[in-house]
Amino acid sequence: MPLENDARMILNSTPRYSQIVSGKYARFGADAICEDLLECNGRRLSRNYAKKLSDFVGSIAQCYETEWAYDLPVLDKPVATVSLGLDGTCILMHDDGWREAMCGSIAFYDHAGERLHTIYCAATPEYGKERFKEKLSREIELVQTAYPDALYVGVADGAKDNWIFLEKYTDHLVLDFYHAREYISKAASAIFGRDKKSKAAWIENWSHRLKHKQGVVGRLLKELELRRANLDSRDFIERDEEIRQVIVYYTNNKSRMRYAHQLKHNLPIGSGVTEAACKTVIKQRMCVSGSRWKEDGASCVMALRSLKLTKGRWQQFWNYVMRHGCTVY
Repeated sequence: MPLENDARMILNSTPRYSQIVSGKYARFGADAICEDLLECNGRRLSRNYAKKLSDFVGSIAQCYETEWAYDLPVLDKPVATVSLGLDGTCILMHDDGWREAMCGSIAFYDHAGERLHTIYCAATPEYGKERFKEKLSREIELVQTAYPDALYVGVADGAKDNWIFLEKYTDHLVLDFYHAREYISKAASAIFGRDKKSKAAWIENWSHRLKHKQGVVGRLLKELELRRANLDSRDFIERDEEIRQVIVYYTNNKSRMRYAHQLKHNLPIGSGVTEAACKTVIKQRMCVSGSRWKEDGASCVMALRSLKLTKGRWQQFWNYVMRHGCTVY
């Protein structure tokens, strides 16, 4: 109806009420929304309507995500570095069981290495991850337009697909230090076995050197080759294979492990922002006890959470709704 359209009604709810319900749905389930609204506002709402209204708002966000450009916030300090990252985490789908959903982060840092702002991006499980990559690419390209002089750093684990995506948008790539450190621990277990004291000392020594000294990767590889050559006969095949895998990992990622240089210039060395995004954007909402998701419902919730958790975007989204309406096509 023209009057409802001009009033920006969403289904049969006002924009303000739709904003309240969908904002709550981004944080917790429909049953909790109904309890909260009844307790705090004296409003009775069926769980089906809470879900239906929130899914509709999420559909609006997805329909217009290529058309409604969100402004970056005014930051207190100049942006010196932008860190790009992507990672996956599993959610339980209704028909396919556990599948990998994707999450991306774009983090802004000042010259001292302090994080100023983060943009979050997420997508439901898909083969090939193309929809997610298109979404994250759009966000990156908008940031690069706004900050053409910033240094762009890609930080991720060792998955080849991550590097292929990130190298298109970054000045250089960094292997997450904590993934690299895990492989030191893996090698130590193969070398020292049950000798916990020697293993702990070896891990601490090489982890510190890897993080703070330049050119250590080459020396670490020589150390691993020497240790591998001097393995005793105890479980030789299994231990030899574990060390070989560590050698291959470090050899493949050697050019992405300049941690001393990164730290000297206040640049990020860890993918903690992206891993935290996987937890806050996806896990906290999508993996509550008993949850199983269908594609449409999961994609709506992820769209809502990405808007809510990226500072400034939730209100911008509703400003667009009030300005342009909310037709879903």
